[in-house]
Amino acid sequence: MTSPKLYLAPLDGLRFFAFLAVFFHHMSDFTVSAVLDKMHNYGWVGVELFFLISSFLFFHLLDAEYVKTGGIGVRNFFVRRFLRIYPLMILFPIAMLVIHGSPDGNGYFRLAGLALFLDTPSRGSRATTCRSQTQRTCGRSHSSSRFTC
Repeated sequence: MTSPKLYLAPLDGLRFFAFLAVFFHHMSDFTVSAVLDKMHNYGWVGVELFFLISSFLFFHLLDAEYVKTGGIGVRNFFVRRFLRIYPLMILFPIAMLVIHGSPDGNGYFRLAGLALFLDTPSRGSRATTCRSQTQRTCGRSHSSSRFTC
């Protein structure tokens, strides 16, 4: 059980709203409701909120360790973070491979690359194309509030 000082219940509510924003952002366009359409258009804010919460918690935990022990064990801190994140980072892709398979046969190689931190999008992938387009245009289209890529 975690110490009451380390657990901050209001952050659960913020995480929920960040999740909803990202979820609606990845859904199809909503034309039936102006509110849902706005949530779809500005759902990227949820990712920013996740980063904000993560950085706050990062420094909150470091501060709590400093107050408790009078120092910060940086190595141990990062080992704890790694052991908390890495298993899910590997188990989810394994579950997706089990459920959906690997139609092109590259899924197992990508999983190995992910596990070893060597996986990058292939040259023709949408992520690479989008990243290079964003670097060139780096802005929003004039006809809408969405990014051009």
